[in-house]
This record gives sequence, C-alpha cells and structure tokens, in this order.
Amino acid sequence: MHLEVNPNTVMRTYTFLQEKNIFHNQRGIGHFITRKGYDKALREKRDEFIKREVPHFIKNMKLLKISMDDFLAFCNY
Repeated sequence: MHLEVNPNTVMRTYTFLQEKNIFHNQRGIGHFITRKGYDKALREKRDEFIKREVPHFIKNMKLLKISMDDFLAFCNY
C-alpha cells in the first residue's frame, strides 16, 4: 500500500515468478528465490533485451551510418 501497487498485481507477479521457477513459496514463511532463480531471471531479461531492443539499436546505427568500429571506439573498446 505504501508503494501504491495493487495487491492483485503483486500476486500476479509472484505467480509469474513461481511459474518460471525463479521464486518459490514456503507456506507461512514467505517467498524465496530458487537456487537458479537469479540465473533464470538474468537469462529471461537478456533474451527480452535481444529480441526487443537490439533490432531497434542496429536499425538506428544503420540509419545514422554508425559503424561497429565507431561504436566500439565511442565505448572505449
């Protein structure tokens, strides 16, 4: 309530994380991250980033005629 998040949203999030085997519920104690939970969550976020963000990024690089060498030089690699 302090964060003004709907309790139903919180419960749907916990359910989603349990279905992905990132969280598990110990009845009466609380929710905990599974042993491989962090790695699974990281993998999910990486996959989402690659599918959603990278194509737009590459498209913009092409439109702006930014070569990979230019990009890496800008990033100090």
